[in-house]
Amino acid sequence: MSNEDHRTAVGLCADGSPIERANQRAQDLAAGVPSAGSYLYVWAALPGPGRPEPGAPEARKHPGVEIQPGQSLEDHPEMASFVLGRAQEVSEGEIKADL
Repeated sequence: MSNEDHRTAVGLCADGSPIERANQRAQDLAAGVPSAGSYLYVWAALPGPGRPEPGAPEARKHPGVEIQPGQSLEDHPEMASFVLGRAQEVSEGEIKADL
């Protein structure tokens, strides 16, 4: 396989929510990730308890795509800062959740 043939798929994995708007936002985020260039396919996986591995359905749909999990965003060093920034926006009345 040449470098031109090797392309990357992106899967955004999150816990599924009983609140459909939250699930839709994850889908919208996946749709907003640029799929041009080196990204072959972008999807949001929202498994819940007892559901298969997040990439399993995608691996079946795209047998040439190798699923390699990355690190969770929960462990990203900027995540706490991001959450605190969102909390400050809410406390200052800048944004309101619409779930």
